[in-house]
Amino acid sequence: MGWPLGKKHSDETKKLMSEKSLGRKRILTEEHKLAISKARTGFIVSTETKQKISKSLISNTNSKGKVRSEEFKQKQRNSHLGKSRSEEFKRKMSIIMKGHKVSDKTLLAMKAKKSPEHCKKISESCISRNESNPKFNTYPEKCIKILLDQLKIEYYFQKGLCGFLVDFYIPSLKLIIEVDGIYWHGHPDSFNPNDKRVIKNMERDKRENKILKERGYKLIRIWEHEIPNTPEELAKLW
Repeated sequence: MGWPLGKKHSDETKKLMSEKSLGRKRILTEEHKLAISKARTGFIVSTETKQKISKSLISNTNSKGKVRSEEFKQKQRNSHLGKSRSEEFKRKMSIIMKGHKVSDKTLLAMKAKKSPEHCKKISESCISRNESNPKFNTYPEKCIKILLDQLKIEYYFQKGLCGFLVDFYIPSLKLIIEVDGIYWHGHPDSFNPNDKRVIKNMERDKRENKILKERGYKLIRIWEHEIPNTPEELAKLW
């Protein structure tokens, strides 16, 4: 006997079914998972249904305040290792994330959690990127912008001075702040002598330091993994 199409359960029945399923562990075979996946191929969810699902998730309090164990978190991380996303999936995610903004508070919290080793891995992962791509508004630069805004001090971002494009310029102090990535600017812990682009950047940094100081500017350089956590710590650097 097949499932009666169009049949609707009362709220009381739904509640009883939900209570009975609590604590049950459903073990699906790979064959079963594949069958479910094929059955849903081409299935289109209406906007109304999406809204209902969204509301039900918002009202669901089962996970609120729940603390995940380190073992659970590690399993979640491991489950994503080695997974390759299709170009279609990447395109859809790109569309979804357009216009998404991270708050200043979240940015600083993320920065505080990053260790030097983590920053090094991120920098080294960028080796394959085209150096000609614009690097405006990088994560470390955003952190400095937040701190300068909190200090309520006038500054210019990406300012041209003496033939160089500096990250930050504070005219009242005649101060220049450069935020350097540990890979691209040759930090001792991640210096790659075989990368000509890194050597070129280091030589340019030396010329910039010499010329700007000769012109009477004060210049400080901050490594990306040593960005101060508070406005007061930043102000102490000058």
